[in-house]
Amino acid sequence: MNKYRFSFFIIILIMILFPYCEKVIISDEPSPFEIYCDSLEQAGIIDDYEFPILPGTPEYEALTTEQRDSVIQIPEAVLENMCTPGLIETCFNYPFLWHHRAFDYYKSWWDNLTYRFNGVVCLQERIDAPVKMLSRYLEFNEYPYSDTITWASNKLDIGAKLVFIELFLSQQAVIEILSSQEKYLLGVRAKQFWQVKTDNYHIDFRLHPGKTCFLMGRLMYYDHYSPFLDEVSANNDLGAFITYGSDVFNYDESWEAIMLHIEHYLASLK
Repeated sequence: MNKYRFSFFIIILIMILFPYCEKVIISDEPSPFEIYCDSLEQAGIIDDYEFPILPGTPEYEALTTEQRDSVIQIPEAVLENMCTPGLIETCFNYPFLWHHRAFDYYKSWWDNLTYRFNGVVCLQERIDAPVKMLSRYLEFNEYPYSDTITWASNKLDIGAKLVFIELFLSQQAVIEILSSQEKYLLGVRAKQFWQVKTDNYHIDFRLHPGKTCFLMGRLMYYDHYSPFLDEVSANNDLGAFITYGSDVFNYDESWEAIMLHIEHYLASLK
């Protein structure tokens, strides 16, 4: 088999194995799929997937390990025709999203999530996902902060959803797609969340401010903001935080460095 036939074989194989990830194609004319998704969005319809069997139910407990993994995946036929807003909503509803608390490092949780759930893998391949996720972040207003509020079951879900949004937006491929204006809006919104989390951490310890700081640090780092890059090069702890992130260890100095730079970075984007 010569190299040209081999290359053709590889391309066909990729198309067979991953037919459903990159549904949005940039072109002068919108594709039928884009037109369909736009019509759903204008009608306020989100075509998310409802997992048929959830952990904790008798039906789930009766399954084998392989079957349990299967029922919390999105069927390929569904993924192929799911619009990006529906895919985002389905990722929010992934039953093990709250497992982020089990990992010492943010990167370890994200790597585990992309290994376990096909919805996140495909979401990362969607060309329009960064902008759609940014919109969800800008509109996110589900903080139930109050000294009088008792811990409800959905509060854990709210925390996991925000963690997912912030870690998705922290990925290099996502940041590099955003325009300067979108990066500015992201940074401003992250600063707002940082303040809210810092002020209310004594109430809501599950929504740790470190993940928001991680997002701001990576935003500057992957946007190649020179003053911050110089700081990372000179500070090993800051470099480790930008790479891995953690709530467990004392990263106060790294957070302080990020907050000192973010205001100047945002000013540079105006």
